[in-house]
Amino acid sequence: MRAWIAPVFLPHAGCPHRCVFCDQGRMGGGPSIPSVEDVRDRLARFFETGTRGFEASTRQIAFYGGSFTMLEPSLQESYLAVAAAYVRKGWVDSIRVSTRPDALGADQLSLLRRWGVATIEIGVQSLSDSVLEQTRRGHKAQDSIEAIKRAKEAGFEVGAQIMLGLPGDRGRESLQTAERLCSLRPDFVRLYPVVVFEGTELASRLRSGQYRPLGLEEAVCLAARMLDAIDSSGIPVVRIGLLHARGPGPSSEGVLAGPVHPAFGYLVRCRLYSERLARALSSGGSAKGEVLRLRVHPRDRCLVYGHKGTNLAFLTEVSGARRIEVQSDEMVPKGRALYEWIGA
Repeated sequence: MRAWIAPVFLPHAGCPHRCVFCDQGRMGGGPSIPSVEDVRDRLARFFETGTRGFEASTRQIAFYGGSFTMLEPSLQESYLAVAAAYVRKGWVDSIRVSTRPDALGADQLSLLRRWGVATIEIGVQSLSDSVLEQTRRGHKAQDSIEAIKRAKEAGFEVGAQIMLGLPGDRGRESLQTAERLCSLRPDFVRLYPVVVFEGTELASRLRSGQYRPLGLEEAVCLAARMLDAIDSSGIPVVRIGLLHARGPGPSSEGVLAGPVHPAFGYLVRCRLYSERLARALSSGGSAKGEVLRLRVHPRDRCLVYGHKGTNLAFLTEVSGARRIEVQSDEMVPKGRALYEWIGA
């Protein structure tokens, strides 16, 4: 079962910086921060829909967007008091917030713990100081490192949000960020490609030729390599790609350029799955038959075939098989595949 989230969006709330890519009014679902009464009404309507019966491993109210711990403490407590009422009722297990890495001191962590916050998502974005500077993040990589360590030591579940395609990132910096992040052992990771929104500084840089966004294929390849490093370390990647993306190209919702695709995460996971399987097949020696039989978990069948059958075609080519048979087997762990050659 997956985590169940009742989201409350606080676009750009509390954040003293405006990163070059940031347009949280558009991404967060509204142009202004909601009042405490707005939050109370939203959650009341949300829980009236009968969602309390939804089965999940964890049930949370989440404050997304902005930097929650940089709000005035009194406003933080007012928001949290509304959410904590649902914890006391037993309708949710705990509360989740997102914030900046330079806003997680001992006092801030203490306030969150007091109000039943269990999960903190930290906007790491990059662990390259040069990329952070060119992005105008307003903090250093060391701030993220210390924030993750401090929050984990305080007993919180910690998530890290990282991005690929930031200004000054040539791909190497993204891979190094993924590798360094693994050593910090966050509980989960979100991976986002940079897209260019109208009204941001990045849009101006795009028009002047100072910034070139990643192409879709380029972004999928890089994200797959990052996913490989993180997944191989046993850290779940719970999201790949933007929630707002609704089309295969720049949309009418203000996206000017960048690797926008409605199934970006699926493309990335397909790429990684096919590459891992191809490596396993190449290390297994020459083909011993004409037909390659693959046994995979039922949820992985779509990854074997890939988007529009591209994975199956690729695997057929690299394996040298005349045909590939795919069989579902719930005993095979997800992400793995068992194979055998059959036929003369």
